[in-house]
Amino acid sequence: MKIKITHTNQLQEPLDDDYTSFKLEELNQLEDSICTELYIGDVLDYCVNRNEALVMLIKKLRYGGTIVIHGVDICTMALQLYTGIINGQQATQMLYSGRQSASTMEDICSILRQCGLNILNISISQNIYSVTAHRQELA
Repeated sequence: MKIKITHTNQLQEPLDDDYTSFKLEELNQLEDSICTELYIGDVLDYCVNRNEALVMLIKKLRYGGTIVIHGVDICTMALQLYTGIINGQQATQMLYSGRQSASTMEDICSILRQCGLNILNISISQNIYSVTAHRQELA
C-alpha cells in the first residue's frame, strides 16, 4: 500500500493514482507495517513534536518499504538570509506559514538511522531538503 500523509490545511492531491491520502491525525486507523511506500512530504514541519510523529510514521512502514520526507532546512534558510539570497519577509513566510517546527536534513537523517532505516538519497534545493530512506527487510 502506497500512502501519502497530508496535514490538516493541505490541499495537495496525491502524487499519483497509486497513493492513498491520509491525514496525520488519521494514522491510528492504519495497522503498523502496512505501507510499502510512505510519502510524508513536508508534514513534519506542521507537527509540534516532529520526532514523535516521525517515529510513529516509521512504524507504519513495512520492512523493505521506502519513505520520502521533505521540509524547510533551517540552517540553509538561515544561511540564505545571512548572505542576502532571501530577505526577512521571505524567511518569515517560509517559517511561519502554519509551520509548527523546523529542522535540518541532518536531524531527519539521524532519526531515520536511529530507527534502523538506510538513507538512499538526500538533496537540498534552495532551502528544501529531500530524504529518501529504506527500511531493511528482516533477516
